[in-house]
Amino acid sequence: MSKTCLTPEIVDALTSPSKGESWLGDNHVEHFGVRTWAGKKGGGKAYAIRLRDQFGILVRETFDPIRDYRLYRWEQGWEKPLGYFLRPARAWASDRVAIHLGLRTSADRQHREWQKRKNRVLAVTLEKAFDQRLKALRRKSRNHLYVDHIQTWWDLTFRRKSFMLRFATCRYAC
Repeated sequence: MSKTCLTPEIVDALTSPSKGESWLGDNHVEHFGVRTWAGKKGGGKAYAIRLRDQFGILVRETFDPIRDYRLYRWEQGWEKPLGYFLRPARAWASDRVAIHLGLRTSADRQHREWQKRKNRVLAVTLEKAFDQRLKALRRKSRNHLYVDHIQTWWDLTFRRKSFMLRFATCRYAC
């Protein structure tokens, strides 16, 4: 099996063999490539994956633009060549290979990143968030009197209450 860095131009220039089938692998995604085959009406070509899954079973799947490419719509006179779908086919292939090998897919990785960001946001207290916002206002603002007014209001309203609450809790708990 030969491998190359697939480009839309290379994919569109591929021709079907006179008989049988041939495979041209991609350097970017393991187990992914373009399959070309001979047929009575001239044959064809398609993006496909070919691998043994985590249980040792041979898997061959073909990328279908209508089924697997969400943004693609068949319209009258809008048929695109196969090279047009190289990027979404690579994304599809990496997810399908990950599923068959029992690895994390791109959706799993995105969900994990989202959870990390959510936990970071939830870990920030209101006081820290307000202090960060005040620092940003001081950097960007020319009106320092306004920023000082906001900080004074914050100190009088919330920091005093939190101090009083801590003091009261300590007094009654001790």
